Amino acid sequence: MVGIVVVSHSPRLAHAAVELALEMVHGPAPRIEIAAGAEDDRLGTDALRVAEAIVAADDGAGVVVIMDLGSAVLSAELAVDLVPDQGIKIRLVSAAFVEGIFTAVVAAAGGAALDVVARDAEEALYAKSTQLRQRQTSTADAVPDLSAGGIVATATIIN
Repeated sequence: MVGIVVVSHSPRLAHAAVELALEMVHGPAPRIEIAAGAEDDRLGTDALRVAEAIVAADDGAGVVVIMDLGSAVLSAELAVDLVPDQGIKIRLVSAAFVEGIFTAVVAAAGGAALDVVARDAEEALYAKSTQLRQRQTSTADAVPDLSAGGIVATATIIN
């Protein structure tokens, strides 16, 4: 099963996001390792901690790494070079943090392959963004375009 590594500046945030995702798993869960915070549980990231998490999460099917903010990405990129077993298949994904973790955990638990788990995590915001765009578009369409110089009438219909 594909493993998942969660890289966050905040251990509390990482644990909460993983807890939420695991609520959807009914059966065996994928290996999930959290590499969050710096020494003494301060906010931050640690590339060595991420590398260790990658090794721990891998069972041979590969590992998807989901990061929260800027330097977490840098730590994850450095961690790939620090992993002693260069044979581990690793995918760093540009997924939205919570939605990506949620989707990756569900996909991995369902037996999806590494590239599918990575793709699904990256596309996790698609449904939300599509829904919001539809609402924004329908609201914008309801406002008449007065620049065309046409006649506009407004009526109230009582049911």
